[in-house]
Amino acid sequence: MKRILKKRIVTCLAAIAITVTPIYAQTPPETESREDGVRVALKTNTLYDIALTPNIGLELGLGKGWSIGGNVLYGWWSDRSKFYWRNFSADIGVRKYFGSTNGLTGHHVGLYAGIMTYDFELGGRGYICDYRKDNWGRYAGFDYGYSLPVAKNLNLDFTAGVGYAGGQYREYLPAQVGNSGEWHYEWQATKNLRYFGPTRLEVSLVWILDIPHKKKCNYEN
Repeated sequence: MKRILKKRIVTCLAAIAITVTPIYAQTPPETESREDGVRVALKTNTLYDIALTPNIGLELGLGKGWSIGGNVLYGWWSDRSKFYWRNFSADIGVRKYFGSTNGLTGHHVGLYAGIMTYDFELGGRGYICDYRKDNWGRYAGFDYGYSLPVAKNLNLDFTAGVGYAGGQYREYLPAQVGNSGEWHYEWQATKNLRYFGPTRLEVSLVWILDIPHKKKCNYEN
């Protein structure tokens, strides 16, 4: 199961890379360049970190205040009996920044969409959205935030988003098998999630990298 999820994470990151790579394709053979730059941000949402859910995000500036990016989170904690804290999600989105000449700083609005799977049980009734049955949850929304510079190449980003989350999930109860010490899970109900409301909350540490590239400079024969 873990191996399958790891493959999903790699696939999502590859999809993000494939999406943004053509934007910065190589210049034609007849051109060369001089100094300019591309702004890239690596980030982690500290609220997820506090909730024991490691996560990482990548955002690529496109110029004129626009950016494209994606986020992946993956938590897998269990005592193999009555405690499960398992979740995975991946999303991609676009943002527009305002009042910033170099991008990825200041006020911003954006759209995002993603997929998720989870298994939560804290000693009682559990809830599972099971990707093994091709039952991925899904979510999408609109967000607003502010990215505040706190040091050179380091921002603190505050973001909140509202939207829709849906997908099928199952409720279950854990039960011990005799005196063997083993546990099994008794199905209780299958339900459909149809949720409208807050779907994103971030207090993210953002590391900004300015990657030099070249300005086009045409040569005449």
